[in-house]
Amino acid sequence: MKSGRFIYMLPILFAGTTLFYFSTCPIGNIGSGNSGFFNSGNSNLYQPSWALNQPGNIYLYVQAPSSLNYSESNGLNYELPIVYVNNIYTMSNSQLEVSYYIYSYALSSPYSGNFNAEPAIYNSSSNQLISSNSTIGNIEVSLSPGLQAVPTQIPIVVEYNISNVVTNILIPLQLNYSSSQITLSEPVYYSSSPITPEYSNINVNETNGNVYFSIAFQDSVGCFSNVYSNNQATFNVNAELDIIAANKIDIPNGEEGFSCTPTQNVPINSSTISCSINIQQLAQNNPEIQNILNSNLELQAYVLMNLSYNCYEEDIYNIPVTKT
Repeated sequence: MKSGRFIYMLPILFAGTTLFYFSTCPIGNIGSGNSGFFNSGNSNLYQPSWALNQPGNIYLYVQAPSSLNYSESNGLNYELPIVYVNNIYTMSNSQLEVSYYIYSYALSSPYSGNFNAEPAIYNSSSNQLISSNSTIGNIEVSLSPGLQAVPTQIPIVVEYNISNVVTNILIPLQLNYSSSQITLSEPVYYSSSPITPEYSNINVNETNGNVYFSIAFQDSVGCFSNVYSNNQATFNVNAELDIIAANKIDIPNGEEGFSCTPTQNVPINSSTISCSINIQQLAQNNPEIQNILNSNLELQAYVLMNLSYNCYEEDIYNIPVTKT
């Protein structure tokens, strides 16, 4: 175990059985908002159906009894299932690829492999997220008979990575062209993912036709708990500005007065993304936006972000041993 690393372990207890959970985790496509985002007659956006505003992860665990029995004449021999639970729920909500490596002195050899985790399902009628789960294999744990010193517990190390994880972010905006300074508190909607916003609301500042805001992110589940270099604990950002008008206008990052930076290899320990919108430049390039502003109406809009990253995790847990 590397010094200074956070070990994320979540044991869940059932009658006679302990389920040892291991957190795992990155790059998806940014999608467009669906037509249900807007609340008719209100300037606020609906919370999108994919935005559950809670952390999500894939948990990889070994299902074991509360204790393994060791006999002096027969030793110890158990076959233990490896099970995953996936509660990541995003806009695209696709399968995620997980690779793992499991080792211990009580295993005849290390176990390694890959699997695709099925996506979680959101039940809108009950407002519940239904995690996917499956057994992906078994490990054989054994100790020889006649040991003079029988261990009180068996440590097992699980290392695993998840590829192509995304976090979807939606920030609703009310854009004005005004010489006065305005500060609005806007909600941040996000998917059930490992990397999440630090706060559920952000301040949006508008002055002289310019809009500014910043948003910071955090590792909520230990996604980067087993990185070997700081370069691995990073994410990339895609962003677009969507203007709600008679026709929805999509403006990519870096075009027509809309900008969010940085976007490449953003370190999680310095994860602030700063965005700006020049409303006058938007209007110059889009007659429909100019007409809305000329009518002294607010521009209803939202910024859609897609964070993409890989997770690197390690868990060490100890299975108790009872001498019989």
